[in-house]
Amino acid sequence: MNVMLVSFPIEKRGTAMGFFGLIMMGAPAIGPTLSGWIIEHYDWRMLFHFITPIALIVLVAGFFLLRDVKERSAAQIDLTSVALSSLGFGGLLYGFSSAGSKGWDSFHVYGALIVGVIALVTFIHRQLHMERPMLNFKIYRYPMFALSSAISMVVTMAMFSGMLLLPIYVQTIRGISPLDAGLMLLPGAILMAVMSPINGKLFDKIGGRPLALTGLFITVVTSYYFSQLEMDTTYTHLIILYSLRMFGMSMV
Repeated sequence: MNVMLVSFPIEKRGTAMGFFGLIMMGAPAIGPTLSGWIIEHYDWRMLFHFITPIALIVLVAGFFLLRDVKERSAAQIDLTSVALSSLGFGGLLYGFSSAGSKGWDSFHVYGALIVGVIALVTFIHRQLHMERPMLNFKIYRYPMFALSSAISMVVTMAMFSGMLLLPIYVQTIRGISPLDAGLMLLPGAILMAVMSPINGKLFDKIGGRPLALTGLFITVVTSYYFSQLEMDTTYTHLIILYSLRMFGMSMV
């Protein structure tokens, strides 16, 4: 995203980000359906075996095709900042990830969270007092950047929680097959992928405020209705609700 922002002029950034969204949503569109088919016919480990040759091809292609788009500078990496950020973000990630299996009263959970918080606070304090910080937190003094960052985090959590919890709901509680669960997510992912470049062009023409407010309203309403799911909620209702939710998120 940073590369695109410096590669395109301001009046074309919305379009560029829109096409980036189209590409980024290709995997969520195809992945759940294809994964459901693989799990129904093969062992779950095949999910990784299928990806391995593709990853190797991308690695080799990237080695020959990728080019630097900006001039190199004589920047130095602050190893202390690297260590603090690794402990901070890593501790929080491990702590929250382990809570589901080990419980919140486990030493592994609250110990990792405490270490993560202390390291992260120390990391931020260090960055604020460095002449050339590794990560410049002073940019959060700009209210619009801080607000957009908060909205981005909330929408990302909402999007991935829906992608994860909805298949668990329909498979574990409703007894729907993995393939049908993947097909249920397909229309919404395709809609989001198709709308990304369209919303990008709209962003260049009318700005972000109308898109963000409309998209957030749709996301809030559909998220509320997802909290009202019951055992007899129809398959079609889930598809429509999920598609509308992804439509709103594509605007944000």
